Amino acid sequence: MGKEKLYDFGTAGGGEMIRANPAKYENWFNSLIGRYAEASEKRLIAKHLKINYGDRILDIGCGTGRFTSNFIGQGAEVHGLDSSWEMVRFAEDKYPGIEFKVGEAESICWPDNYFNVVVAITALEFISDPQKALFEMKRVLKPGGSILIGALNRGHPWAAYRKLRGFLGHPIWSKARFFTRAEMKRLLNKAGITDIVCESALFGAFILFKGGSRYV
Repeated sequence: MGKEKLYDFGTAGGGEMIRANPAKYENWFNSLIGRYAEASEKRLIAKHLKINYGDRILDIGCGTGRFTSNFIGQGAEVHGLDSSWEMVRFAEDKYPGIEFKVGEAESICWPDNYFNVVVAITALEFISDPQKALFEMKRVLKPGGSILIGALNRGHPWAAYRKLRGFLGHPIWSKARFFTRAEMKRLLNKAGITDIVCESALFGAFILFKGGSRYV
């Protein structure tokens, strides 16, 4: 049997990532570099995200729920969305207090103005139409709410290394896209997301963008 892949890619439902290996995903986060990356990113998210009791939070591209679970215990109603049914099934078993759904970020299955916070951590890199996904995130966000986007910095040497691995046929990085700060800000602005601030972690490899939806 060949080496087991973390992801299998296809075109079902308009998305690319349709099946996944949750165990290998978890194993990477439990590695030395994975633990460091996760801790650094979570610290940055906590710095920029204020959660009030009763807030509704949506995590786009939630995977196994490692970041989604961070919002439990803060009095929020937490939801996760991922295009991989295997990831969602794993997350449901591990975090029964969170509602997880299988679906595409380009067609979010919740009504307008539903969430106080929408989060997408290294998710847009693997979404077929990131601009459409951002319009959808804005649609489901309440006026006065916050959007947090975690992105892999295209200008960082780690991105160059990952792109090389993709060129050589890596099953994940061959399908990924990377963003500069300017590119991500343009996408956010076009979607109507305002008051954008950003800060980096992991020596500049990861950039967190925070924006919002103003009251009309």
